[in-house]
Amino acid sequence: MAKLRIPERSLPGIKYISLLNESEINLLYEVLRKLPKGVSFSGFFKILSDEIKIDNISDISHSVFSLGSLLSNTDVSIEKLSADIVEAYEEQQDEDELIKLNKDLLEERIKFIFLNSSSIKLRFEAFDIITNSNKAVVQRTEVSADVRLVFEDDYKIRHGVIIHTLKIIFNSLEEQDQVQQFILDTDDLQQLKGQIEAALLREENIKNNNQGVINFIEVTE
Repeated sequence: MAKLRIPERSLPGIKYISLLNESEINLLYEVLRKLPKGVSFSGFFKILSDEIKIDNISDISHSVFSLGSLLSNTDVSIEKLSADIVEAYEEQQDEDELIKLNKDLLEERIKFIFLNSSSIKLRFEAFDIITNSNKAVVQRTEVSADVRLVFEDDYKIRHGVIIHTLKIIFNSLEEQDQVQQFILDTDDLQQLKGQIEAALLREENIKNNNQGVINFIEVTE
């Protein structure tokens, strides 16, 4: 029995990888080698879609990125990992698909995909540093504004108060997609804006002070 189980969403892409002709698979290797370090999935998908004009590139992109995540979570050699993936793929296919499968060719292609996927590996290793920090990780934020009315005793004169709601969606070690909402006034927003601008300036200074020493990875979704 295979040591891995491939997500159902990744199975079609693996099939299409096995069916690429030589020029198409070599183009895939070339594009993977040139990816920016720590590329996000959205960036990865756009680059592959722009550079490789073939059918089913969406499925191929999803599978390659998903499989690339395995590189940061294992001490197994690339050769062994490639063989394990093909074995898992075989177990999850019906007999009709297996008849058309060139197992050795697929294993070789997955191996070379891994060998050219250092940018994807770096992305997941960097992301692991964030998610394993024992702190909640923000997924997205939303800010909305609302007017609340205040009336004098005779109800003839209306006064208004503008309040802002900061909604933070985050993941913790215990649960995914948790939500916290905070009510802010204008002073709170200005203070938060100042803190964000100061943090961005510190980040810029850190990068400038370490140019040529550290290649910083932008970890985005």
